[in-house]
Amino acid sequence: MVWPFPGGLGAALVMAVLAYPWYVRPLGRIGRPSLSAGLTTTAVFLVVLLPLAGVSLALMNTLQDNAESVSEDVGQFLEPEGEGDSLATRSGPVSRDNAP
Repeated sequence: MVWPFPGGLGAALVMAVLAYPWYVRPLGRIGRPSLSAGLTTTAVFLVVLLPLAGVSLALMNTLQDNAESVSEDVGQFLEPEGEGDSLATRSGPVSRDNAP
């Protein structure tokens, strides 16, 4: 029951330790803990999610380009070159008589 949580809790601990200085600096200037926590949460959200969103978009574009390329290559491979000229006829007839 506890097994799925250690990874998430570990990541939360690392983020909390790394974000603590971002919380303390505005707290010393404005003196309001909840506003400082809100600013820190917003900053961490933007610093983590904006690059993640950019990388995700780049990955999706690359995957889409690769899928289109594979689709074109498969279409060219399976496309007959002339009437009655399909992949099966290009390789020649297969029977027991002409088997190696």
